[in-house]
Amino acid sequence: TGRFYMTQSGTPEQPITLCGGRGAQLQSPDMGVHDALHLRSNYTVIQGFSIAWAKRGIEAQNAHFNVIRDMDIHHTGQEAIHLRNNSTDNIVESSWIHDTGQNGRLEIGEGIYLGTDSSQWGTITGGTPDQSDRNSVMTTTFGPNVSAEMVEGKEGTTGGLIQGNVFIGDGMLQGHDTINAWVAIKGNAYRVVGNEGLGSAFHGFRVFSDDIPDNGRDNVFTRNVARVHAGGVGFWVSNKVTGTIISCDNVVEDAAGGFASIPCQ
Repeated sequence: TGRFYMTQSGTPEQPITLCGGRGAQLQSPDMGVHDALHLRSNYTVIQGFSIAWAKRGIEAQNAHFNVIRDMDIHHTGQEAIHLRNNSTDNIVESSWIHDTGQNGRLEIGEGIYLGTDSSQWGTITGGTPDQSDRNSVMTTTFGPNVSAEMVEGKEGTTGGLIQGNVFIGDGMLQGHDTINAWVAIKGNAYRVVGNEGLGSAFHGFRVFSDDIPDNGRDNVFTRNVARVHAGGVGFWVSNKVTGTIISCDNVVEDAAGGFASIPCQ
């Protein structure tokens, strides 16, 4: 139990690894206030153990080329992992994220949060967009009880990859106007490839910009399977964004609103 900081960087040839088995668990003194693991380093590997009972499991700031692998992160007050403050080129893979948003505010219980909401740019990045770019989320299982989006790519971010993940919608927040999909993309040039979702609050995947200029553009969705089991569509794209491609090789099942809000191609 404590507030743990990873501050020493490795190199591409010699990364530093923090590892342990599932029985090794980091937790914070107070899940309403403190994050468990603060990632402030480059070229490190976080692997194999558990993080629980914290405000956030892992919170990265200005962290680059790190790998978060084979982790079990659960019972967080807010999101499980937050990569922000221009954190780039990080990978989250082969992990399990569940039981987030446990502090009574289900709308901030995201699984993985990439970047920063524009309303917080003044605090986090000195008023400029949070360019937490080229981060990858792969082969990770989300749910049950991830209360908000499983993955959210915020405005200002570019070039993320969301691939091969499983989204289990049991326990998602119900009836919210905007928090109603497994994946929400507000950034640009994301690739969302080969994911599978089962049971959502409303839509499967969403692309929008919150009216932030030049955001929500040029995102590509391909080979995803969306078993929505809800009233929305498999893929909802705001008419205020441009360049999104919903490939016809995606599969949508039991979405009352249909395949997508735009034609596939």
